[in-house]
Amino acid sequence: MIAVGKVVHKNVLIPSTEDTVALCFAVQERFIILLDSYAAIKGEALIPPREFDSAMLRWREMAVRFKKSDFRNSEEELTSLREIAQWTLDENCKLRNQPLKKMFWG
Repeated sequence: MIAVGKVVHKNVLIPSTEDTVALCFAVQERFIILLDSYAAIKGEALIPPREFDSAMLRWREMAVRFKKSDFRNSEEELTSLREIAQWTLDENCKLRNQPLKKMFWG
């Protein structure tokens, strides 16, 4: 959070770590694999819950920025990335009848 005058800006872009960039690309790849696997196994499209709409939008903006070699992200984008990563893992576990796993962020 950065305060400018009396206004607090939460959506400030900060340099991304290599781990954040790698996580973003890995989640994108696994998300696509999940969608394809779900369609092949269940015979229908997997639609993310409506509650993830804003998170998906922020994650997509960050991924597009990274593809343009602009390696910066906001705290909100990082939180969204982690939410999508956890959801992708959960859905993958459910699809394969495996116990759910919780990701821990350091």
